[in-house]
Amino acid sequence: MGILPLWEEKIIAAMPWGMRDSWKNPHPLLEEEERPAYKGVTKTFLKVEFQTLFDDFEKMIPAIPVRLFHMSAADHLAEVAEWRQKIAELSQRREAFFNERIVKTNKVMEKAIVIDKAVRGKARKEKLAKKKNRYLRRQYFLHRAALELPDVATDAILKNEAFRAAIKIGRDGGSHRSWALLKIKISKDWEENYDERHK
Repeated sequence: MGILPLWEEKIIAAMPWGMRDSWKNPHPLLEEEERPAYKGVTKTFLKVEFQTLFDDFEKMIPAIPVRLFHMSAADHLAEVAEWRQKIAELSQRREAFFNERIVKTNKVMEKAIVIDKAVRGKARKEKLAKKKNRYLRRQYFLHRAALELPDVATDAILKNEAFRAAIKIGRDGGSHRSWALLKIKISKDWEENYDERHK
């Protein structure tokens, strides 16, 4: 692999990449201009991608011609001449090889970044929607409790395990059915703790 350092920049540019943070966890793909703002985030490559690239790189080196017993001197010299011509053109062929791979990789990564950003955007919207729903559930349940369970202290409702679990759900902002189920649990808990409250 001694020749590889001469082509290091081309090799890196020719391979699809991912990103990991300083804890080695996968990180969203960042375009070149975005990276300075994220310290500790680095490009990563799959070993299989490097091995495939290296194997293709090695295949470009023509085998040294060996004179077989049935070959004439002229045939052998012709093979040697052809081999020398291929060796002379090797750097040019490698340059073309990497340039082609880089173009393909750039197209792949452009699509990957677009997809990654779309997925992140969707996840961000879903996260915000769930956060909003959790807030709405909390307000909805407290409002219904104030109307239908006026004797139950608000502090007791906020500490109620069923209530705390219910407001962690982000699928919707609360419903009559979900409140009906929660109301039973809050009422039961309030009644069961009557003696403790009046010690």
